[in-house]
Amino acid sequence: MNENSTSVKPDKQLINEFALGIYRDYRDNPRVDILMENTCFSAGK
Repeated sequence: MNENSTSVKPDKQLINEFALGIYRDYRDNPRVDILMENTCFSAGK
């Protein structure tokens, strides 16, 4: 959900809804990794 060179751009409202909804349900689950920024865990570098 980060801007890049493609024509598809992030939807800030969708990102916010995800952060407040789905992410909240899974953030403390050790079996789930959610990258809110594409540079988390050195991905996207």
